[in-house]
Amino acid sequence: MKRILESTLFLLLGVALSTACSDDTTDPVSGSEDRIGPVVTFPETTDRKIIVNEPVTFEATVEEATSCAWYVDDEPVAATPTLTYTFRSAGTYVLRFEAIGKEGRTEYSFVVRAADPLRVSFAPAADTQITCNQGEPIAVAATVTSGDNGVQHKWSVGDKVVGTEAELQYAFPDPGTFTLRYEATNADALTAEAQWPVTVIEVEQPLTIEFTPAPKTTIRCETGASVTIETDVKHGAKGLVHAWTVDGVKVSDAATFRHAFTAPGTYAVAYEGKNAKQEGVTAAWTVEATHLFADFEALAALPADIEDSNKALSLVENPFPTATNPSATVLMNKLGGWTTSGMFKLLLSDVADRGAYSTLRVKVYLGTNLYYPYIYAGDYALPTTVNGETYASEAEWRKVVRTNDWNVLVYDLKREISADTNLGAVTELQFRPLSNWDHSNFVYTGDPVTDNRTVYFDDIEFLK
Repeated sequence: MKRILESTLFLLLGVALSTACSDDTTDPVSGSEDRIGPVVTFPETTDRKIIVNEPVTFEATVEEATSCAWYVDDEPVAATPTLTYTFRSAGTYVLRFEAIGKEGRTEYSFVVRAADPLRVSFAPAADTQITCNQGEPIAVAATVTSGDNGVQHKWSVGDKVVGTEAELQYAFPDPGTFTLRYEATNADALTAEAQWPVTVIEVEQPLTIEFTPAPKTTIRCETGASVTIETDVKHGAKGLVHAWTVDGVKVSDAATFRHAFTAPGTYAVAYEGKNAKQEGVTAAWTVEATHLFADFEALAALPADIEDSNKALSLVENPFPTATNPSATVLMNKLGGWTTSGMFKLLLSDVADRGAYSTLRVKVYLGTNLYYPYIYAGDYALPTTVNGETYASEAEWRKVVRTNDWNVLVYDLKREISADTNLGAVTELQFRPLSNWDHSNFVYTGDPVTDNRTVYFDDIEFLK
């Protein structure tokens, strides 16, 4: 009886691989096909390690055999049920066991793989004491001297991974005693480990402060809402004095900025901090206090203060999410095949203190449509700026308007409404997105590129 047991065994340094076996045809002895060879069994091989130049033992349990033998690549290496063998080079080998009894022969073959051990040398050597100053980078290099087969490196301090290359440069941000650990794994699932004790000497650091949100950002809030800016002092806190200003006027000396912006407008927020050594940190933000008329998030139906004049409005999933407008839900104005301005109305009766506002900002997605989105408020008005840019002609409009992103349109309505009362006497604003440059209705052409009759809106808000 001849059996083939294919078992791919790797050097795993304690990591085991499973084996698989399959039966082959009977190979009778002395031409007798009805004879049965000795019964041969093998212990589990799942924990087998085959490392070059390290002995490995294979054991067979044999019943009613008169002789047995082990072969490596058809070379006889033992005549006992137990084989202890040392593979001298990496590679794949055929290991065969044969047992002969009075009634026949039984044979098993194993396909095994021996791998070079994974060995790594270091500079400085593992377990060497490393001493450095706080914030000063240390350098440790790993060199693979054996088993260099797709090696992946990992350096860590505690739970933090600080490097994944063979050479590490790392600056400890805090003083104290630490353990730097190294782990390597190669394509054969072999591993190597090392560690170093590290002592980090405290060094006095200059005044360092982190802010949330980060400086130079624009913070938008509803008029009347409070804005918060947090400070996190990393170094140099001794004798630290804080000072916060809004438009140049000091409003707080607390570590955390909290201020309610009760009137609409754009404000400059500034911070200055000085410690006992007279080291200083400055930072600045822009705050926009507005009245958010509608942003459509979490709405199940069209808000009551938007009048759907053409029965063409609906809330839809944002089909063009971008950095300019990542909102999930937006307002779609989808018109049919007729000539129209696509008008819908913003009803302002419920806007508190609307006399404080004269400017409207809205995000609009036009695509490649050749529309000019007018607002009517006693007269027709195009946006004053498009994406922060001004324009004076149709040609200039085409240069500043985006066809593959949302546009941020700002309408300054001071000319169309009373400068004295702002929007105080205005009860509605009419959006007319499907307009020509001369504010006439856009004649339906049916062109899906320049006239698909669909415009999207989001984040309608009033500015000062």
